[in-house]
Formats: sequence, C-alpha cells, structure tokens
Amino acid sequence: MKIFDIAILGAGASGLYAASLLGQKNKIIIEAGKNPGRKLLASGGGLCNFSNKNMGAEYYFSQNPHFIKSALAGFKLQEFLEFLEENNISYDLRPSGQYFAKSSKAILDLILSKIDKQSTTFAFENKIISVVKKDIFEIKTDKNVFYAKKVICALGGPTYKKLGGSFSAFKLAQSFGHNIITPYPALCGILWNKKQKEFFKDLAGLTIKAQLSCQNKTFTEDILFTHEGLSGPAVFKLSLYGLQNKEILINFLPSVDFKDFILKNKNNTKLPSNIFGEIMPKHLAQTLLKDFNKTLPDASKQDLKYLEGLFCAFKIKVQNTYDYDKSEVCAGGIDTKEISSKTFESLKGKDLYFIGENLDITGQLGGYNLHFAWASAKACTNAILKKL
Repeated sequence: MKIFDIAILGAGASGLYAASLLGQKNKIIIEAGKNPGRKLLASGGGLCNFSNKNMGAEYYFSQNPHFIKSALAGFKLQEFLEFLEENNISYDLRPSGQYFAKSSKAILDLILSKIDKQSTTFAFENKIISVVKKDIFEIKTDKNVFYAKKVICALGGPTYKKLGGSFSAFKLAQSFGHNIITPYPALCGILWNKKQKEFFKDLAGLTIKAQLSCQNKTFTEDILFTHEGLSGPAVFKLSLYGLQNKEILINFLPSVDFKDFILKNKNNTKLPSNIFGEIMPKHLAQTLLKDFNKTLPDASKQDLKYLEGLFCAFKIKVQNTYDYDKSEVCAGGIDTKEISSKTFESLKGKDLYFIGENLDITGQLGGYNLHFAWASAKACTNAILKKL
C-alpha cells in the first residue's frame, strides 16, 4: 500500500495554500467536490477579497482570543502581496482597507501553479467517511482508503453547501476527542419576524448609514433593508458575535445631534416626517413615524423622548438570522485551546493538524478570513517541514 507523507483534507483556500508551501513532499489532496477552490472562486463576488490593510487579533472573534496572535505574527500581509506581485497578479486597495484581486480565478490558478504536481496526488470526488490513527493515519472515503503519516484537516465549515460546505471537519475533530464550540451562521443578515416584516415592508431596497449596537459591540456602516430582513456591512459585522434571540439598537441618525436638531425645529409646524425627511430618506421617516400624530410644537417631553428612541435607539429583537447557505462564514468550531497556536497541531492527536475555517477563529468582514487561511496554512506547513 502507498503511504503518503501528508494527506491534506479539503481543496479550499487553506488546504491548497498549504500544499503549495510543502514543495516536493509526497502528499495527497482529498476533496469531496469535482474541482478545487470552489468557495475561493466565489469569494469577494469573484474578485477575491484576500486580505486587509488593517490587520490584527482585534479583528477576529474566538472563545480563545489570544490564539491567533502567533499565526498573524508569522504571516505578514506584505508576504502575500509580494507573492502576487512576483507572479504578475494585480490587485486593488480600497479605501476601507480591503485588498481585492482582479479575479478570484487568478488567485486560485496561481496557488494551483505553485503546487508541485509530481509529488502531489489529487483525489477529487472522494467524500471522507472516517480518519483513524494507528501507526499511521487511515483515511476512508466513499471510494478509496488512503494512508498517510500526517494529516492536515482543511475541510472548512458548513457554509454554502452547494460549494462543498459541511460539518465533516467538526465530526472528524470530535472523533479524536476535540471539543466543538457551538457553531452558528455569521457575517450574515437577520430575518424579520411577521410583525417586523409588516412594519418595514415599504423599505425594501433602501440602503442607509446607521449605527448598530448589541452586547457592547457597535458598528457604524451601511445597512440594507430587504423583503426578508436586514442586511449590509454593519449587520454582517455585528452578526459575528451571535445575534439570535438578542436585541439590536439602531441609531438611524449617527451623525446628527438629536437634541440640537429638535431644539432648532421646536416651532416647526410641518409634519414630523417632512422635518426628519430633510436629514434622512423620507420614506424611512414616514415608516418610523407612522404611529406618531403630533407636530413638534405640540410634543411633550415624553413625546420627544419617544422620538429619540425611534430615531436613535430603535429596538429590534432578533429571532433568526440567515442560514449557512446565505452566510459568509461559520462562527464557532474546533476549540483552539486543544490546538497548538504555533504549529496548529492537535493536542489530542500527534501529526494531526487543523487549519482554516473549521477552527473557532472567525474574522470580520473584509478579507480577514482568507488572511487567516493563508496564515494558518503557513504556520502548519512550517512545522511539518521542520519535522520532515
């Protein structure tokens, strides 16, 4: 029987990048899908938001927040930029700090080109059934049995099932005794309940800048009203910390001094919707004020406090978010307290490594999760190359 030095489970961003860094080491890449890099091709709307200028541990969420620091220290943004430049891959830096390639396919093709083909076996359309460690690893798929001295699990998470998302990494980790931090969809929108859907029905398609707060986390960016719920960057970023059954506060006027605005308009006899419609979309003002029937001169202190709550601290109780198929990433995952932060080797099983999205490390919107895919792959492969 053939024994590979390394078996890489999953042909996504982290798995392929790991393979490219392993040079001529004898390895196999086992992938359930027909093709490599399916999620990578879809990333950034096909443009691949591969990293961010503003990089640091504070942009990641985990139950073990210090874990990621070592990987980030060992993989600088400049390293990946030079990798692209040396291979004539152009990219753009946007005002938000996000780095985008000209195409996701260019990034995928580059990484594939760096994988040594003579020392690499690709096993596509092989769904992993089990991984067992005896003297070596025995990897059973629905079609074959493979053997390897070391295993890198880069199976990703359950997002985008059509692109290969599954819970298989978590099941594999559990089979080796790992704890799983309860996973949930993240970087996603929230869904209206029946009452909310009726209240906001006329606003579908509206995008405004607002301030969203929940659990001591606050983001001021665009939000988008849809027929189904609330989306946009501010919602996505807040969802990283888990929103189900929690209350969000929305400030629709983050750049307006509400009390000063009311003082200036205290004698204005126009309809409040017309007054507020001068500083925000009028149909949003009309929606928020549909149950308010007074003019500002007639409003009591209690009425003004009510208006301040409507415009600056509007409460939304979240019952549900979008599911995994409409979420950018899965938060939660394999407990990093049981993984070496320097090598990404399992503390439950020698020569077993976990990298990428399957770990309880989730980055903010803006290229952070792909950066972690590259960083974790580098830390892992550096450790393996030293051993070999």
